[in-house]
Amino acid sequence: MDDNENKKNKNSHENKKNMDNDATQFIDDYNNNDNNKNNDAGITMDAVSGDIILRAPQGKIRIEAQDIELVANGYNGETGYIALDSNEKIIVKSKSIDIRATETAKFFSENKLDVVGNSILNIYGGLIDISDGATSVLGSKTGPSSTEENAKKLKT
Repeated sequence: MDDNENKKNKNSHENKKNMDNDATQFIDDYNNNDNNKNNDAGITMDAVSGDIILRAPQGKIRIEAQDIELVANGYNGETGYIALDSNEKIIVKSKSIDIRATETAKFFSENKLDVVGNSILNIYGGLIDISDGATSVLGSKTGPSSTEENAKKLKT
């Protein structure tokens, strides 16, 4: 075993010993310390390797905080994603929602997709290409476009 592996094993062992300390005492010390700033970590979980799995098969998992951040730092173009997967609904409610993509943003629905602006609906684009179901049969008045060609490939 080389020196780097020895250091890693020693650090891993020291981290385990530190995590084995009484967590209640740690939380009490943190809460009673007036020097802690609002963004200091109260509890840190560090999985040196492997996943962290939280399960509640008969209940809910609730995360409550002043702010919540989900951050994925990928490294090879195949990692660094956040996946939300539900068999029924994903409900997002907020005063304001901003979705920003540096390359592409897409919304797909196998059935119905509603875009509603009860007061104002603005759609901006350098070029806007829109086609409907009739385009796949009749074609557009202005000539074929990539959207029209894609619409023709859809099963009706």
